[in-house]
Amino acid sequence: MTELKTSHPLALHFLMTEDIFSVDELQDAAPVVTAPSTEKEEEPMPVFDYQGENNRYMLLLHDNSNQKLMPSGELDTLTTILLAKKMEIKDVAIVNIAQYPSVTWRQLKEYFACNSLVLLGVTPDRLQLNEIPQNAVTSFEGMNVLFTDSFAEMLNNNNRKRAFWNEMKKL
Repeated sequence: MTELKTSHPLALHFLMTEDIFSVDELQDAAPVVTAPSTEKEEEPMPVFDYQGENNRYMLLLHDNSNQKLMPSGELDTLTTILLAKKMEIKDVAIVNIAQYPSVTWRQLKEYFACNSLVLLGVTPDRLQLNEIPQNAVTSFEGMNVLFTDSFAEMLNNNNRKRAFWNEMKKL
């Protein structure tokens, strides 16, 4: 292909359809001023250490400052309860909230994508949740939330176990 070169004014008129401006002197551009950001910087998402695989997006929170994982007796009880619901430990995520003192429910929901949240002895205000009644499944922000006693409290009281099981069947 050959290069097209012309200096004829009529040809240039048809080839160049946009206006051309000549600037005599270069001016310094004024600095662009932006408004300070009003959004607060989000804290980085914590990485949670948990038991289970969260296959059914059910998050169980317990509070045990003495152990990193759920104690074996409580885990056995939970396994029995889950089997009655035709579930396994791999279907849930179990987090010891004592390891994450400043975590919020939004961080947990974002990380685990849970549709059910069970608070085992963890008070709702600890996670910055609204008032949640005890032993009643409550719908909150697209999640079913159950606030109940810890397993340590339930294992010694049949009424508490019964109240927990009746609500757990609904999840």
